[in-house]
Amino acid sequence: MNNLEQLVPKHKHDLEVIDKLRELDPRMDVSSIMDDLFEWLQDINWPVAQELCTVLPRFKADDLNADLHNEVREELLRIIQNPTPSEILSEINKGAKEIYESLF
Repeated sequence: MNNLEQLVPKHKHDLEVIDKLRELDPRMDVSSIMDDLFEWLQDINWPVAQELCTVLPRFKADDLNADLHNEVREELLRIIQNPTPSEILSEINKGAKEIYESLF
């Protein structure tokens, strides 16, 4: 794909873009859009956020800039070690553990 910006969701139900991300070669450099993709994880209740949690681990942690890498690591650890009641109910803590193990 020539324009990686097309792989950034435009709205919280933009699952077609997530499907396109799934089709990418995991070795592809997506660092230019990684910050934009992580913005969609702000509300895990959004359908795109839930799907991104399953897609992003496919891409190498090297594609993340160092600051973002640390922020993601810290937030995943927080969810794993001290999940909110809603994160437990939605089993987000389990997904966070899978993502953490695949990235770090």
